[in-house]
Amino acid sequence: MKLFIKPHNETAWEFYRNHGHFHDGDAGLDLY
Repeated sequence: MKLFIKPHNETAWEFYRNHGHFHDGDAGLDLY
């Protein structure tokens, strides 16, 4: 399953737009 999570604002988008590293066992992005 793939989910597309939209950021609430431009600041939130800036935190995650270049995220590209994952570790074994990761469930996905950490949500702050």
